[in-house]
Amino acid sequence: MIRSFLFTTIFCFSWAISIAQPNVEIYWKEADRADTIIDFGVTLEGSPTTRTFTVVNHSSATVAIFETNPNADPYYLIVNVPGVPPEDPRKEEFERVERLPYFIRVGETRSFGVAFRALANSPLFPPDVLAEALLKLRVVDSATPAGASSDKKFWLRALKTTKVLGTTTPWLAYDSVYVNPQPTAPSILFYVDNAVSSRIPVDRQIFQMQSAVVGLPEIEVDTFPSVEFGPKDSVVWTTRYKPYNRGLDSAHFLVVYRPDVTAQPDTVVGTISGVGVEQQLSLASATGTPFPVTSRGDTVDFGSTPTDGIGVQARIIVRNDGNINVGLVSESKQGTAPDTAAFVVSRSLASNGPTIRTNAFDTLEVSFIPRDAGDYRIRYVIGTDLLQRGISGVPDGAQTKQLYFKGFGQRPQIQVTPSELDFGTVVLLTSCTSTVERTFSVRNVGNAELRVDSIRVTPATARITVNPSSFRLAPSELQVVRCVFEPDAIGQFSGEITMWTNSLVTSYSVSYSANVVAPDSVEISLPIETLARPGSQVTLAVSATAQAVATVDRCILAVNFNPSLLRYRGVLQSGTASEGSLLVSATEQPRGSLVLELRAPSNFLERPTLVNIIFDSFLGEQASTDVSFIGDATSFGNQGCSSVLTVISTSGTFRLDSLCGLDYKTVVATRRTLAAGVFPNPAADVATISIILPSASSATITLVDGYGRELYSLPERAYALGTSLVPIPVGDLPAGAYILLIRSGRIYHALPLMVGR
Repeated sequence: MIRSFLFTTIFCFSWAISIAQPNVEIYWKEADRADTIIDFGVTLEGSPTTRTFTVVNHSSATVAIFETNPNADPYYLIVNVPGVPPEDPRKEEFERVERLPYFIRVGETRSFGVAFRALANSPLFPPDVLAEALLKLRVVDSATPAGASSDKKFWLRALKTTKVLGTTTPWLAYDSVYVNPQPTAPSILFYVDNAVSSRIPVDRQIFQMQSAVVGLPEIEVDTFPSVEFGPKDSVVWTTRYKPYNRGLDSAHFLVVYRPDVTAQPDTVVGTISGVGVEQQLSLASATGTPFPVTSRGDTVDFGSTPTDGIGVQARIIVRNDGNINVGLVSESKQGTAPDTAAFVVSRSLASNGPTIRTNAFDTLEVSFIPRDAGDYRIRYVIGTDLLQRGISGVPDGAQTKQLYFKGFGQRPQIQVTPSELDFGTVVLLTSCTSTVERTFSVRNVGNAELRVDSIRVTPATARITVNPSSFRLAPSELQVVRCVFEPDAIGQFSGEITMWTNSLVTSYSVSYSANVVAPDSVEISLPIETLARPGSQVTLAVSATAQAVATVDRCILAVNFNPSLLRYRGVLQSGTASEGSLLVSATEQPRGSLVLELRAPSNFLERPTLVNIIFDSFLGEQASTDVSFIGDATSFGNQGCSSVLTVISTSGTFRLDSLCGLDYKTVVATRRTLAAGVFPNPAADVATISIILPSASSATITLVDGYGRELYSLPERAYALGTSLVPIPVGDLPAGAYILLIRSGRIYHALPLMVGR
C-alpha cells in the first residue's frame, strides 16, 4: 500500500513537471532581446550570410528543438510570410546551419545558425528583390516532445544585389500615428548597406513628399552634411512622422551615389508612408420627452425638470467623426452620489455592439429624474481601446471621451402660516350679516413657480369665502389669503380649507373652527369715584363683561368729561382684554368728548378689564366731573356688523382729592357755569357744538356773521347735566368767518367758526 502511494505520488509529480512549459529565453540580438526581425542585411549575389539565434534554458530539464513531427506542431520550420502562397519557393533561400535536433541542457546557453544562401544565377530567386520568410521555433522538454512548448517566431529578411548599395527596408510604413502626437513623433530607421569592400561616397540625399503638403512636411528625414560608406559598412537615416491631420501621407528618400568615379549615378530609394489617425466622438444631437433637451458642444442640458419622480428622457446621438473605428470598453457616470443617481442610463452606447464604425451613429438613452431642487451635473465618461491598438503617439486622455450632463430640479414648495384658523366666537344677528375675517399666508420656499390651482372648503355647507381662490407664486413670493366666515346657524363649526397645488405636497389643508352664539349684552362701567390731585396722571379702567367681549373683535368707546379737569393722554392695554389689538383712532373733538376705536386681529381676550384710559388732571372750574359713556356712540361689533351686543353702561365720577382735610374749590365756580366747543372747525357741511353744563339748564344757540347779522337760531330748550352735542347745518353758507352765541340764563359763550369748502 505504501509502495502504491509512493508510485502514485511520483507519477503525478512527474506528470506535473512534464506538462509544464519550458522556461527558456529565445533571442537573436543580445542588446535587444525583444527584436524578432533577423536582418541579414545586403549581400552580393552568391555571397551567403549567416545569422544566429540563442536559446537559454532556465528549466530543470533538458529542452530540445526536434525535427518536424507530423503528429504535432512543427519544431523548426521556415515558411513564407503572410500574403505569399506557401508553395512559393522564395522561403528556400533561408536554411538552418546545424542538423536537428538541438539539445540545450539545464542552465546552458546555445546559439544556432540560420543562413541566407544568396543564390546566384537562379531564375527562381532574382537579385535586388527583398527576400523574406518566417522562422517558427518550438522548444519542448526533451523527454516529452508532445508536451507543452515555448514558441518563438522570427521574421527573416535579406537582400542579395548586383549593385553596390542596397537596403532591406525599402518601405518604411508608419501604419497608424495619432494626429499631432505628443510629446514626440515616432521614428523608424532607414538602413542602407555597402555590399562591397571599397569606400562609396554619397553624391546627394533627396527627400520628396508625394502627398500634398500644407505648412511643414509631415514626414521628416534627418540628413547629413556629407556621407561616405566604409567597406561593408552601413549608414542609418532617422525618419519621423508627425501627421497634422487625418489621412495618408507618403514620401521618397533617395540616396544617390557612384559605384566609382567613372560610373553613372545609381540610387537607393526608400518609400516612407504613414496614416494620420484620430479618434473623434462627437455629440450630434439630443432630444427629450416630455420636456425639451438641448445640446451644445459636449454638453447635454436637460433643462428645468419637475421633481415629480417622472423626469425627462433624452435620446442622445453620438457620431464617429474620426477615421478609425471606436472600440468601446467602458461607460461610467462620474459626479457626486445625488447627481449620478439623478441620471439613469437605460441604453448605453455598447448596447448596439462594442464598435462604432467611422461615420456611423450610436444612441445613448438617459433619463433625468431629480429628487430635490437645485442644479445637477455629471460627466459621462466613455472609455475606448485606443491605447491597446498599437497606434503611435496617442496623447494622454485621447482614449476617453467625456459628455457633460446637466439639469435643474424644479421644486415648488409651499409654506403656510398659520396652519389653523380660529374664527373665535361669532354673534349671529337677524338684522345684520355678522362676519369675521381671518387670513393665512402662503409662501413659495422652493425654486420654481408654485401654482395654487384651486381652494376648496369642507364641509361644503360652510359659509366661508376665500380670496383669492387661485394664484401663482414665483420663488420666495408671498400671498395673503383672506377667509371671511359668515355664520348662518348657532353652534360649533370646524373643517378644512384645502389648497390644490403643483408642489410635491399636491394638497395642503388649513383647519378652521368657529363658535356661533346668539346675541347678548355687554355691561361696561367706569370706577364709581376716582380721586387724584391736580397735575397727576389718572388711570380709569373700563370694565366689561368678559364672556361677551370675547365674541367681538372691535369696539368704539365714547366718553364725556369736563375738559377743565381732565385731558386725554393715552391708553394702556397690557393685561386687558384688548391686549394685542390696534388702537385705530383716539379723537377728542370737541374737548371733553373722547372717542376710542379698538380693533383686534381676532376676538378680544376674555378678561374683565377692556382697556385702561390715561388722563392728565388739572385744577379746573369745578372740583369734580362725571365721566360718562355716550350710549349711542359706544358699540361692540365685528367686520360685518358694527354693533352685535347690547351695551349697558355705568358711568363714574372723577373728583379732585383733598389736601390736609380741605376740599379744592374752583376759583371761578361762581362766574362760569358753561363750557362749550365746536368741531370740526373749519366745517364744510355740519358743525357740532359740544355744551357742558354743571346741572340741567336751558340754553339758546344763535349763528351770526361778521357784521352781527343773525343767520341761524335754535330756540331755547333744556339740556341735561354733562355734555350735549348739537349739530348746526352750515352747508348753505358762503365760506368765511362766523360766530356761534350760546346763552344759558345770564351766561353768554361765544365760539368762532370758520366755514370752508
